Amino acid sequence: MCGIAGAAGKNAKVLVLNMLEALKHRGPDGFGTFSDGYMTLGNVLLKITGDKDQPMTNGGSLTYNGEIYNFREIAKDLDIDTDSDSETLFALIGSRGIEAAIKELDGDYAFAYYENGEMTLVRDPAGVKPLYYVKGEVFVFASEKKALSVIGKNDIQVLKPGYMLNYSASSITEKKIASFSPGKSLTIENEARDMLYEALERSVKKRYYKPCAIAFSGGLDSSILAALCKDAKLYSVGMAGSHDIMQTRSAAKLLGLIDNLHLHEITMYELEFAIPAVIKAIESSDPLMVSIALPLYFASKYASSDGLRVILSGQGADELLRDINDMNLLARRP
Repeated sequence: MCGIAGAAGKNAKVLVLNMLEALKHRGPDGFGTFSDGYMTLGNVLLKITGDKDQPMTNGGSLTYNGEIYNFREIAKDLDIDTDSDSETLFALIGSRGIEAAIKELDGDYAFAYYENGEMTLVRDPAGVKPLYYVKGEVFVFASEKKALSVIGKNDIQVLKPGYMLNYSASSITEKKIASFSPGKSLTIENEARDMLYEALERSVKKRYYKPCAIAFSGGLDSSILAALCKDAKLYSVGMAGSHDIMQTRSAAKLLGLIDNLHLHEITMYELEFAIPAVIKAIESSDPLMVSIALPLYFASKYASSDGLRVILSGQGADELLRDINDMNLLARRP
């Protein structure tokens, strides 16, 4: 969860430094800027894979937030020796160009690339990684809206998933460059079930990082994750004596993972105290979004205090898998 920011125009570097200050919670491991004339890119770094500082610079310049899951295969194809997905992305863009590079990526990402007076922003097709911008006398972008607000920019726009934005000499163009292809229609129930399980298994496997935590509620989505990641630590929160606490313990026992469970009972005071921090983090006071974010906030807080840097969570499984009602099937899968 790095933070990226950039500006083109008057006082670009000062603006970027102010935005990075607002984003510093996203990147405790590094702080860097690159400037060329009226343009500055910046990054606050959270290191997960590799040990490369950002922005990366060699001809062009890259500031990047994300995870490229197939970076090792790409690095091998480019004949470079690296354990860094950012270095791989930088090399791939330099070798193939941005649009060709995007077609090879399997991951979640938002990045900005600068070369020869032109700045390009790109966001992954699922829109997992956020990216906001303001166009005016000065063009600015950042990973969070609050970073743009601290420099007095209010007409904030979001770069749409799968889109690329080009900025050059006050001219801006946007176009869609990445999307998902529809799969084949399945009518045989057993075939659909097996393909779904295999897809879930692949998806979780490539996102898994050791050591890893799971935001665990005992519901369908987090139980699927736990069934697929048997050695992950499970972090769960709930009000003292609530049904949620009992459900969590029951699900962990069913999965044979009760020893992995880190269960925290919270008080009403702790809940009320956390709400402003959650609203600030998610940049929304929508009650539904806040209610979804609160458990993840606490689970992430406790996992971080135990030294874990990666936490998996799931959303939407109840809708996607509404016809699955027997978790024993998952518990018995190898």
